[in-house]
Amino acid sequence: MPFTRIATVRSKGHGLGLSIVRRIVEKHDGRVGITSHPGQGATFWFELPVEAPKGSLLPISA
Repeated sequence: MPFTRIATVRSKGHGLGLSIVRRIVEKHDGRVGITSHPGQGATFWFELPVEAPKGSLLPISA
């Protein structure tokens, strides 16, 4: 999906940061998301898959 600016409020920057993050994260088989509560703000998050180094004895929990 191409980037489209929703807000018409003038702000610094181009508003492309999250669009670029999403593309990079998805190319690495990850996910990007947002949790938003009106009047309280928003939390943006991303998850990337992790592979344990060969020979590692430490478990990696998902």
